[in-house]
Amino acid sequence: MTKFENFTITPGRDKVLLSAESYVQYDEEETHILTIGTPKCWDDLLCKKIELSNYSVYSIYTHTVLNGMYNRITDHKKIWGLRGIAHGVFDDSYITAKGKVYFGISKGDGAEAFLSSNASLIILAPKNQNIHYGDLFALFKTQGDDFNCVLDPKLQACIQQNLPNSYLLYYHIARKTTLLICGHSAESLFCDIDCEGFTGMDMTPVYRKS
Repeated sequence: MTKFENFTITPGRDKVLLSAESYVQYDEEETHILTIGTPKCWDDLLCKKIELSNYSVYSIYTHTVLNGMYNRITDHKKIWGLRGIAHGVFDDSYITAKGKVYFGISKGDGAEAFLSSNASLIILAPKNQNIHYGDLFALFKTQGDDFNCVLDPKLQACIQQNLPNSYLLYYHIARKTTLLICGHSAESLFCDIDCEGFTGMDMTPVYRKS
């Protein structure tokens, strides 16, 4: 069972970072692979802070296959087969110094699409903002991010510059579980008192795909 505690909210300019300490409790006899997700209460709170009925939800999926490992089979599987994800609206790939990044976009609208997404990277864009999938892919390809570490700040800035009315959400699990939210005045979405509100909320982990 995944447990979350010691929630913090750290604001910055046009961004806010939600973090929590996470750990897994399990019986000694359990042999299954342990996975830590992100707390569902973060998503529930976002639904209260942002009027998601006005937004389209773009779930970004990536999978890096290291040099010498990608081939015609991985090209045929694309991001959907490699990550076991239902086919979305766009897919492509690009080469980095470490290997080949398979890339995909799934799209939905409103809170239902947001809460059903298991992507680690999500863009919330106003419904009246026409986003060309190829142009969005080009932002990632230009920065050459292989997503093996924390999201590149240059990529964050690039997305914010090109999609100024959108929110960029990046879920990350390392020593702490974090959610980075970038967008105009994103720091005003949350305050310290929101941490107190997490007590008693749904701590069910959401297991995300990169």
